[in-house]
Amino acid sequence: MRGSTVLSERNSSEAMFVLMQCFIPLLAFVANVLDGEVVGLRGDGLIAAFGFGDSKWRPCINRAYEAGAAMIEANRDELN
Repeated sequence: MRGSTVLSERNSSEAMFVLMQCFIPLLAFVANVLDGEVVGLRGDGLIAAFGFGDSKWRPCINRAYEAGAAMIEANRDELN
């Protein structure tokens, strides 16, 4: 989550907990909708992989790009 350190300085730990409990599943949803697989959680973000077992990489790269763009948009909306 971009800006999570600044956000945590401005909000209570309870508010940050609730935010993360909403934000991380949202990112996982975006990855899954675009045929990605969540392979790890790291603090205030996640790691998603696209294209396990696919023989052609171009569609995987496109889905990963779309997921990244959607996650950035979700991050901006969540912070607002």
